[in-house]
Amino acid sequence: MKKVFGVLLVIIMAGVLSTVSAEQKIARLDDEIITKTTLEKYVDNFLGKEYEKMLNSDTGLKKLADFYINRQIILEKAKKTIKPENELLKGHMHGEKENKRTENTMYITAFLKQEINDKLNLTKKEMQRYMKQNNIDSKREAEIKLSNEKRKKMFGELIAGLRAEHTIEYF
Repeated sequence: MKKVFGVLLVIIMAGVLSTVSAEQKIARLDDEIITKTTLEKYVDNFLGKEYEKMLNSDTGLKKLADFYINRQIILEKAKKTIKPENELLKGHMHGEKENKRTENTMYITAFLKQEINDKLNLTKKEMQRYMKQNNIDSKREAEIKLSNEKRKKMFGELIAGLRAEHTIEYF
């Protein structure tokens, strides 16, 4: 009887372990393994249906893993940097106990505002040069386009710096 029970236990354990190891691993962020299931939940909770097709290809899964990793490292840094009494947090949390998803999104928003929007500076000389180089007559149009370009560059630099602080691996 003990022998039968032992064999059954081994079979059950092998089934459990094979299910865990059969999970498709996409990437690793420090000690966290990012699986296809993780990314499916991420798409459902944050990105929406238009990103679901990316779950069907290796390239798409890697891109989704990048989005997920970027969000995680920004959130981690935001929670270390942004104080709970931050005006943006207080203004959007309405003093109520919001759900964790909303709270995390507000931390990210406050952090990006602090690190990008608050540091964005366009000089008059820079604007004139941009208008001339791009043959733009409207100051407003040039301001919008130049601001967007600078934000994109600043965001890329921010992400590169944050990613350098972590161990990231793709499978």
